[in-house]
Amino acid sequence: MDTKLTNSIFALSFVAALCSSSLSASAADTAWKISPSSSVINFHLKNIGQRVDGKFGSLSGDVNYDGRDLSKATVKASVGVDSINTSDKKRDQHLRTKDFFNVAKYPVAEFASSKIDVDNAGNFKVTGTLELHGVKQIVVLAALPVKESTDDAGRKHLKIEAKTTVLRKKFGIGGFMAITISDEVNIDLAIDLVRE
Repeated sequence: MDTKLTNSIFALSFVAALCSSSLSASAADTAWKISPSSSVINFHLKNIGQRVDGKFGSLSGDVNYDGRDLSKATVKASVGVDSINTSDKKRDQHLRTKDFFNVAKYPVAEFASSKIDVDNAGNFKVTGTLELHGVKQIVVLAALPVKESTDDAGRKHLKIEAKTTVLRKKFGIGGFMAITISDEVNIDLAIDLVRE
C-alpha cells in the first residue's frame, strides 16, 4: 500500500479515536448518580394535630450536569415507596396497604425535571413531574446552593438540600381512612450525587 495513503489512514484513525475518547470523557463528566446510602427523603405531616415524621430510604437516580450551567441540568429519580419509615412498624404496614400508598400496585414513585431556575445567590428551583400512586402532578423543589466535595477515594460529590410541599389528596392517597391526617405533606430532601 502507498506510504502516503497508509499514513493518511493512520492519521484519520488516530483523530477519530481522540474524538471518540473526548466525547466519552465529556459525557462521563456530566453524569452523576444519586448515592442511595447517603441520600434520604424526610417528610412530616400532622395527624390529629400532632406532628408525624417519616422518611423514604430507597432513593436512586441520575443527574446530567456539566458543573457550570445548572439551568441546563436534568434530573431523573425514583423512590421505593415500600421503604417508608415512620418509626412505627404497625403504622408503616398500614401505609403500604390499599388504604394509602398501595405499594403492591404502585411500588415506585418517579420524578423527572422539566426546568431549573437559578438565582444570583445560587439557590435554585427544580420544576418537574412527580408520579406517585399512579397520578402525575407538577411539583417544584426549592434548593439551596450546591455544595461540592471530594471523598477520600478521590470521587467528586455534590450535596443538595431541597424542600417542597405536596397535597396527598391530589395523588389519591388516604381517602376516608385519612380523615384525621393533614392534606399538606412537607418534604425535605438531602441528596448526595457522585460522579460516575
